[in-house]
Amino acid sequence: LDIPVTMSIVLGAGDPPHARSPQLLGNYPNPFRQSTSVRLSLGSDAAGDATLRIYDALGRVVADLSEKLEQRVDLQLIRFDAGVLPPGLYNCQLETAQGTFTRSMLLLH
Repeated sequence: LDIPVTMSIVLGAGDPPHARSPQLLGNYPNPFRQSTSVRLSLGSDAAGDATLRIYDALGRVVADLSEKLEQRVDLQLIRFDAGVLPPGLYNCQLETAQGTFTRSMLLLH
């Protein structure tokens, strides 16, 4: 039995969801021991300076990774080295003109 099959591929019909708006996609590994990679998208509409900071449980900035952000690159992996930080719960925060996005990270001993 021969059944004709027609397939269409449409290229450039739209941006993938992560390209439209900024997103903080989390970090891997999580929990982590020494270092982790933060995955994010600044989105196609990101304008101005975005910031990426790590906060401890008391809300203090313990790392500013903003200088590692590339404004014209959509999907990014930013490495975070915890250095001498004590184990505990930390928040990774991406701030853009479109909003503020936060994810929790767990640093193990």
